[in-house]
Amino acid sequence: MDIVQIWKRIGETPLQALQRTRTEYGIPDCKKSCYTGRLDPMAQGAMTLLLGDQVHQAKRHNSSSKTYRFQAILGISTTSYDPLGRITNIRQVSAVEAEQFMSNILQLNGNLEQFVPPCSAYRYKGKPLWKHSSEGTLPDVLPTKTVKLYSIKHLQAHPTLISFLDYRKDVMDDIKDTMALSPEAQFDFQGIKSDWKDVQPGQIANVYRICFETKVGSGTFVRSLVYDIAHKLGIPAHTFRITRLAMHDQLV
Repeated sequence: MDIVQIWKRIGETPLQALQRTRTEYGIPDCKKSCYTGRLDPMAQGAMTLLLGDQVHQAKRHNSSSKTYRFQAILGISTTSYDPLGRITNIRQVSAVEAEQFMSNILQLNGNLEQFVPPCSAYRYKGKPLWKHSSEGTLPDVLPTKTVKLYSIKHLQAHPTLISFLDYRKDVMDDIKDTMALSPEAQFDFQGIKSDWKDVQPGQIANVYRICFETKVGSGTFVRSLVYDIAHKLGIPAHTFRITRLAMHDQLV
């Protein structure tokens, strides 16, 4: 079979997931291959590996709709909109604010104009935004793009209040996994870890966690779904443990 569904692990790059799968399946070096459905380093989930002549169908597979599960974490914001960025704001979020965030994000539907995350592969003036971010050349106003959201639902009745210390442990575990699998990745791992370690319980005792599932069109940044709503409401927030459940061959 020349179309293989694979699972990218937390911390792996898409290329590492491809190479690991080639080894596990015993795919000969002479056989062409490519992956479709890029995922962020700290995201995990379904990707499609194309082999042989199927590599010419990459554009079709990349344009498919996708289903994700993810956690919105309210109380801390970062430069990357996920834990693999420098912390930009910390504030205890109230129960009322958490419910308001949940209500607002569940109203998203159809075509959306979203800001592209500054730490992303989106190209601006010939370079990916993550490169601009590292070089201090990000534009004053980030680029926007129009994306499609088909559906979004919550996986719990109300936001869950969890201990910051417990959440930080999960974050540090994922950062450790990313460092182990991608030690040469161009992330300020030491600065990121230092930011998380320096947060004191007196600054924020708890964060709110809300779990969602969404089906979106190609090119949608799940991180931006959380950031854009939180920014509008004045709530520090980021996205955690993005998991792609499926890539759909046919657009919805």
